[in-house]
Amino acid sequence: MRIALPLPIEVMLMGGDRYFAANVATFRATTLSYTVRDPESYEALATVQKHAAILNPGNEDNYYLAAGILAWEGQHEAAQFVLEQATAFRTWDELPAFFLAHNLQFFNQDYQGAAAVALLASKRAKGENQLALKALAARWSEKVGDVSVSLQMLRAMHRAEWHPGVKALMAARIARVEQLDVLRKAAQRWQTLHTGQTLSSLDQLIQEKLIVSIPVDPLGYGYTVNGEGMPAFMTREKPQ
Repeated sequence: MRIALPLPIEVMLMGGDRYFAANVATFRATTLSYTVRDPESYEALATVQKHAAILNPGNEDNYYLAAGILAWEGQHEAAQFVLEQATAFRTWDELPAFFLAHNLQFFNQDYQGAAAVALLASKRAKGENQLALKALAARWSEKVGDVSVSLQMLRAMHRAEWHPGVKALMAARIARVEQLDVLRKAAQRWQTLHTGQTLSSLDQLIQEKLIVSIPVDPLGYGYTVNGEGMPAFMTREKPQ
């Protein structure tokens, strides 16, 4: 599949019925997704799915395909378009918003945007899914590069939260970001004392009496120094 018809022609061929045209486009995309292998065909598939999203943004199969295939085959922007349309239309469904949030943090490293969309998804979810999405939003808020923005987001979530367990988790994330802020400010002072040098250990901050001790991470991971010489969270992944 390397050719995608112009949108008006797709609708015209279906007798002017946009929903029928959207269903046919989604069926075509579903069928061909099993055989598409080359970049040109994925590009055509992306166009067909974008057309389907314009014609019927609520088509469930279309957004599933976008999240499961397009995003991972070099068509991330097309996948996000489909998911944005589905998120706006399917106000009762948390899944398109969840997929959209996941892609924002995974492909774009946009943790602030991902957290906001995850919170939106949580408002549409129920039970354990709702709590999990809130916890995920808090986790991504913690990763926002600007500590002041991260704290603003986490504090707002904490004030609005009703579930004791999730509220406690948010409080812990606030505390660890506040401690990271203290460490980074101390590191900046260290840099002014050691021009041209790069901080390599948090112990150096203690040696200069810029901090009394390395703070205890409420989540148990700890703190480290990243490759740029700045204090960072210690995680299972690379330092944040």
